[in-house]
Amino acid sequence: MKNHILIIIVLITISNIGAQAPAKGDMYIGGFFTYGLDAETLSPLNDEFTIHSYFFNTNLAYQLSNRWRLGMELMIIQLQGGDATDQFYLTGLSTDYALLRADKFAWYLRGGVSLSNLSYAGDVAPTTRFVINRIIGTSFEFELAKRFWLTVGYYNHFPLNNIRFKYGLVNPHIGFKFRFNK
Repeated sequence: MKNHILIIIVLITISNIGAQAPAKGDMYIGGFFTYGLDAETLSPLNDEFTIHSYFFNTNLAYQLSNRWRLGMELMIIQLQGGDATDQFYLTGLSTDYALLRADKFAWYLRGGVSLSNLSYAGDVAPTTRFVINRIIGTSFEFELAKRFWLTVGYYNHFPLNNIRFKYGLVNPHIGFKFRFNK
């Protein structure tokens, strides 16, 4: 327990050293692409197939304060393989908290809610179903040039619906953000 408290104190101290405070009211627009490859086995048929997943994400965020950012995203998802040849969507609202901010680096924690028509459950191919997800994740942002940021992170959209053998949409990503000043 003492080690956890010490780590928290060190992180808070580091995050306040040399912090570059974003201006309240700054807007960010960004996006990323993720490719996934999943080998699936359908138990009743003992049939194997591979699903190729393509995630195209665009997002918009508003800086509420030095640490808090409110955002929304739209993701178009294309699946190919097996019976999953449909195009899906995901749209969500999220809040990012800057756990660590430095001159050209930031570490954010994310929480939020998303709506989707893509459902992963058990050992069947992904299907179309209305799903409400909770979003949990983290991202690291590196300033490449003035107002232009590289973002690397991992987000998980886990269904809140009562779906048997459900599992979440995992989204590791590399993308870019552009900051508009107020």
